[in-house]
Amino acid sequence: MLPEATFLPALACILVGFGFIKGNLAAQIGELCAERNVSRTSAFQVYNLMLQIAATISPLVCAFFSQEVSWPFAFGAAGAATLLGLAIYLAGLRSARLKEEDRRGQIPEQTTSQGSRDFIRTSTLILLVPVMALVWVGNQEIPIGYELWGRAHFALDFLGWKMPASYLVSLDAFISIVTAALSIAFWRWWGMRHVQPDEMSKVALGATLAAAAPFALALASMHQDASKASISLAGVSPSTF
Repeated sequence: MLPEATFLPALACILVGFGFIKGNLAAQIGELCAERNVSRTSAFQVYNLMLQIAATISPLVCAFFSQEVSWPFAFGAAGAATLLGLAIYLAGLRSARLKEEDRRGQIPEQTTSQGSRDFIRTSTLILLVPVMALVWVGNQEIPIGYELWGRAHFALDFLGWKMPASYLVSLDAFISIVTAALSIAFWRWWGMRHVQPDEMSKVALGATLAAAAPFALALASMHQDASKASISLAGVSPSTF
């Protein structure tokens, strides 16, 4: 079967699978926080930190296989890693089910006022969906759009070595790891000295910072159009490399 014939079915599997995984993992993290009485904000920061670590390693591995071996090995590595993650998840599923059965008799019946609060919260989250979708547009362009744009516009030559454009995804993830770690440390430091803002205020702050990233790329693109020179990742003239 030709690769073109398998592209759309593969893409459909990725979209459906990611849709099932993403939302359910987030919900389960919230339940773990309630069970262990830990901060949800800190838990999700650690969760996102682990995602960024994986996002740093996986493009490097897949790029190596695609360039040094072949594309089937690159796709195979991604599939094998996904199956490994599923195996680890299933290994802990039995103990999670036992804990869930122990808690069933301890959950109080939902009152009318509690149901009303849940309705308001759910409605608010639904209204936030289109807003957050726009916030994430720039982030979702990183795996493909940013890589293709970077290949054509960034100066990727360093001391005679040309960095593969696919490494830009890992570079972005590495920077996210650093900033996520700094964010966790900052809010813990802030919490020991001041009252932390609520989660929605943190989301609004994060969305504002995320919106600044595409504007920064837009300014870099405008500068390139004016100077006709490739954009340097280091913030200095490409001729210095």
